[in-house]
Amino acid sequence: MQNLLLTDLVVDLPAAVRLQRLAAGLRAHFRCGAVALLQLEADHLRPVAVDGLTQDALGRRLAVPQPPRRAPPP
Repeated sequence: MQNLLLTDLVVDLPAAVRLQRLAAGLRAHFRCGAVALLQLEADHLRPVAVDGLTQDALGRRLAVPQPPRRAPPP
């Protein structure tokens, strides 16, 4: 996996391709069913690359809950 990561760093690839290859490499390395790389945007997480999930998952956003100490009182 390290070789793949190092190779991708020195090759001129678009960011989307690099992230997709990273997701595929992580899935293969950890032998898991799916991987999603998420980007924090304000109060939501947005998938930027997925492997093993449907492509419609890329359009979804996941709300990040406020930590209990910062949540407004009930």
